[in-house]
Amino acid sequence: MNQVSELSKYPVGTIIAKRYEVIAPIGEGAMGVVLKAKDLVLDGEIIALKILLKEFVKDQSIFARFRREVLLTRRLAHPHIVRLYDFGDSGDGTYFLTMEFVEGESLAARIKKGKLDWTEASQFLYQIAMGVGYAHSQGVVHRDIKPANILITTKGEIKITDFGVARSLDSKDKLTRTDEAVGSPVYMCPEQLTGAATGPDSRSDIYALGIMAYELVVGELPFFSENWVILVRMHVNDPMPVITYKVTGVPFWFQILVNKAAAKEAKDRYQNANEFANVIAEHYDVWKTNTANALVPRVVNQKFSGSSLVLIGLLVIAIILIVVILFN
Repeated sequence: MNQVSELSKYPVGTIIAKRYEVIAPIGEGAMGVVLKAKDLVLDGEIIALKILLKEFVKDQSIFARFRREVLLTRRLAHPHIVRLYDFGDSGDGTYFLTMEFVEGESLAARIKKGKLDWTEASQFLYQIAMGVGYAHSQGVVHRDIKPANILITTKGEIKITDFGVARSLDSKDKLTRTDEAVGSPVYMCPEQLTGAATGPDSRSDIYALGIMAYELVVGELPFFSENWVILVRMHVNDPMPVITYKVTGVPFWFQILVNKAAAKEAKDRYQNANEFANVIAEHYDVWKTNTANALVPRVVNQKFSGSSLVLIGLLVIAIILIVVILFN
């Protein structure tokens, strides 16, 4: 599919469904194009308009996924999740959904500029985990957490988008087979890649968080191969690379965070996104914003956690004992 030709079908000024005026193209996803548009009914409010390509409307499985994205995302109202407004038909066979427009860039675009300092990465990861955790609390697993689906506002706030392959934790639908690998392979957990998953599991999103955490501070993926068999083998068997072999200055707790989130076995990972977020929060002062009591980390000084203080205390006692023994 030629992206330019598809986007060119919706030039600036195009009116869709007698309501939305196209302002600018944003891009093209797997199922359609995304446009920046103005809502002529609501006093020119700026929104993002996602249009399902017409050739996909007749494909029941793809259309069902498009509709499912609407049904699942409408259940989610959180500061770190892109808000979905409406779903409609323009009347000529064009289906669309309207969403909150986010002024900024994707996390993928940000990474292309270079790796992130671990403090900045931690702030982004904390916000992502809060959004993911909320989705899980509402029974929704994203299943495609990756930098391209994370938006950064001009204020540095995170917004999770694209729930096109999301599943409900209590879903009985057959839109995807239990053993079907969906999502982006380089961020997928071993049980997804091998088909061992028995159903939607929120811990698959936790694994993706771990992979992404490594990528943010190192600037490259921990496991990558263009060969599918090799890629699966790496995710299943290879240990997580040591971050400090690649970059300096990243604290040891961050490596532990990555290792546990991206553990090979689901039972060995953080069991929910809040656990992941709490580890980051231990090393930050956190404060409440005025948007739905969302928590955003703010570095003011580097604190020792309770467990770190205990270890330091034991080390001091050991040193004292050694000195006493040597001089007696």
